[in-house]
Amino acid sequence: MRMREPTVPVSRGQWATGLNKIDNQTFTCILFEASYILRFVLTSEKNMLKYCEGIRNISEDDILRLYNSVNWTTYTKEPENLIKAVTNSTYVVICTENDKLIGLARCLSDDSAIHYLQDILVDPDFQHRGIGRELLNRCLKRFEHVRSHVLLTDDDEKQKLFYESVGYTSIKSLKKSVLNCYVKMPGMNLE
Repeated sequence: MRMREPTVPVSRGQWATGLNKIDNQTFTCILFEASYILRFVLTSEKNMLKYCEGIRNISEDDILRLYNSVNWTTYTKEPENLIKAVTNSTYVVICTENDKLIGLARCLSDDSAIHYLQDILVDPDFQHRGIGRELLNRCLKRFEHVRSHVLLTDDDEKQKLFYESVGYTSIKSLKKSVLNCYVKMPGMNLE
């Protein structure tokens, strides 16, 4: 990496011949700039987002914390079922920062005809940084050979825009297709 010239007044001769010809104030400024650059590099590496498949190093508490962070209490009120659902998913991709679980997407598939995106969630403190899109893209890449990609989601404008931006089409907007969707959720009033 080529270090840029200092921002304090220094003659080209001083910069070119080294530190022995510059005064203490200039030397301090150069050290400060070098320290800032080093701190930036170290902070960037330390806070780097990591994506990986599976949940090998993630605890049940981490999963519950993430689902609670987005208020998905239907899942978290039965933690054993949530952990079983995540564990038995065909494909899970997670995002961590400093070993903290901040995003997760999970899918079910027969690996031929259908890919169902069951959950995609990102801790609210980390939303609007492209994490959800990256999780979804990794799911779509994994199942790119599958014929149908399906999901159920809330009827929310932000969700609609997000999923349409990656190629999904709402069944409500179909005009020339005879597709329909049916859902059955025992114990829920689906009026």
